[in-house]
Amino acid sequence: MQMLPRSYQRESEQKLIDLLVYLKYYLSKEDYNIFVNEIKSMLIGLQTEVQAIAFDNIRASMGIKDITHLDILLSVSKNVEYNKF
Repeated sequence: MQMLPRSYQRESEQKLIDLLVYLKYYLSKEDYNIFVNEIKSMLIGLQTEVQAIAFDNIRASMGIKDITHLDILLSVSKNVEYNKF
């Protein structure tokens, strides 16, 4: 989550983007990349099918601020950095 823009860290409501981050730790890299690329593909397809304002509402409801942010999830390693108290 730290690799995404800071605005993602301020969100208190759980959304699809949170699930995408969590799944990175449980799926193999190959499965994860296929999964995220499929979601990205669906969003790009939807973007061409509906009006821009409707798409922005759908994307925002999912917690995704920009489709290109999904590429960030694909590019970062899944090293776990635990909070240190």
